[in-house]
Amino acid sequence: MDVAPDGRMASVEASAVQARVSEALATSRAHAAAAAAGEVTGTGRADSAVRCGHAHELKPWHPGVHAAALHMLNTPRGAGPRWHCQEATRLELLAARSTRRAAHSPCAAWHTDLAPPEAHLSQAVARAVRDAPRHGKSAQRPATQVADVVGRWGGPERAAFCASACLLAQVWPSILAELSVLVRQVGVVDGSRIAGFTDFTTHGAVFVNRRRMVRHGKGVPAVVRYAEALVRGGTHTRCNAAQVTAPFLRDERDRPWTHTPPRPDSRPSAALFRQLVALVRSRELYARVLSAAPAPPMVRGAAEQAIGERYLLLDGQARRAAAALLPLRGALTEHGVRVLTQVEKRLASYVTAAVPE
Repeated sequence: MDVAPDGRMASVEASAVQARVSEALATSRAHAAAAAAGEVTGTGRADSAVRCGHAHELKPWHPGVHAAALHMLNTPRGAGPRWHCQEATRLELLAARSTRRAAHSPCAAWHTDLAPPEAHLSQAVARAVRDAPRHGKSAQRPATQVADVVGRWGGPERAAFCASACLLAQVWPSILAELSVLVRQVGVVDGSRIAGFTDFTTHGAVFVNRRRMVRHGKGVPAVVRYAEALVRGGTHTRCNAAQVTAPFLRDERDRPWTHTPPRPDSRPSAALFRQLVALVRSRELYARVLSAAPAPPMVRGAAEQAIGERYLLLDGQARRAAAALLPLRGALTEHGVRVLTQVEKRLASYVTAAVPE
């Protein structure tokens, strides 16, 4: 991958992920059929189980199917014989509904699934809450007050999504083209701890807190912050897909964890690399919003100043992340070195041009 968005290359990388998922599903179907044939021979149930095990060809792009495939890979004997007659049928229905919701999306700029609460999405949020660092006041609150859940889309949230997609279409059409390839579901998160995240288990899903969508008042307009959240989530998804065939670091398991701006906790070095690319792209979004001609209607007065200040904050965070990666440069693969070099070139530009006087 490159730091610059590329929908065509993103599609190639996404296909590699889908091929892995398809392979896991096929292996599980074969194991299920063999297990059924061996366990219930002569009962009349074996043929039924074998037929059912081979009848389901799940679409590997759906985040729920991806989660199921990873579960199978982590299960020594794969899914049981009945899984393909029950769970696979449920996932087929989920994928079909997702396709219909995306096709009927009223936002012309980006047709994707604005997903309701589904089991795989709720499980992803539960993992994010469990793994999120506790610090400051949030560490002292009861768990019931900080646990986040998947919410439902309402009219204001749908309008906010479309406004942000239209903003991206205006100021950065290539990032929107990449997002359209990679992001299959967008979930709403209600709660106080999780602002937004992606989760490789549910690859293709991006989660954004409702506050990012509809918050009003001073500072960066909500439509711009929401666009930033989509760019960040899509960039993490792109990096995850790229790493399937071309990792950024060698021997990641042997690398020490390090701090990743703007988070207060330490994470694996590969996470720092993904965060750096996301910060550089988010920084570029703000530069593009400020320099767009004609200027988007929300870029005026105090909002313009707030957008410029946000650009400076992202610029500082990106530079700190790049500095943290310097000791690891020797551990980068050729792919990682190429992307880091692109990052360094990006950071050498836009230093003051994007900040209003």
